[in-house]
Amino acid sequence: MKIFRIFFNILIRRFFAPKLTLFANLVQLYVGSPNYQIEKLEKELKIADTTTNRIKLADEYVNVGRAEEAIELYKKSRTGISADDPELLMKLIKAGFLVKDYKTVVACGEKLQADFAFKNSEERIAYAWSLFHLDQKDEANIHFQDMDARFANHKHRLEYSKFMQATETTQ
Repeated sequence: MKIFRIFFNILIRRFFAPKLTLFANLVQLYVGSPNYQIEKLEKELKIADTTTNRIKLADEYVNVGRAEEAIELYKKSRTGISADDPELLMKLIKAGFLVKDYKTVVACGEKLQADFAFKNSEERIAYAWSLFHLDQKDEANIHFQDMDARFANHKHRLEYSKFMQATETTQ
């Protein structure tokens, strides 16, 4: 049995490992590059400067931590029928909160007050925290309390408890 294991390990190392390593290196070279997806989307944007391509590139910028560049693309995308698009405004809220641009977050959040998707979204947490950072604590408290629902919105409730600790309030 031991001889079989030794023979099997030698066989795998000699015949299969080089091919697997070569394949892994090729995948890393063409697809695994950290900037591959961004470069691909930038090329697509140069070819066709459309709202969809701008938003895709901005989403990828947010994913890799380049939120400032994403904000520029999101703002540039807010034209025509996309000017008050709730999904685009929520993406702008997320990116704005990441770079601590609280005024932009509040401006976009105010436009989304009537939107049902915004009511229980994580972007509303960013909106409430932005109100807090702009010294509108009472307004932030109203939004946090509205998100505080039993048996649901666990992330919202956690953020509400952090807000209560930050403002040193009790319920």
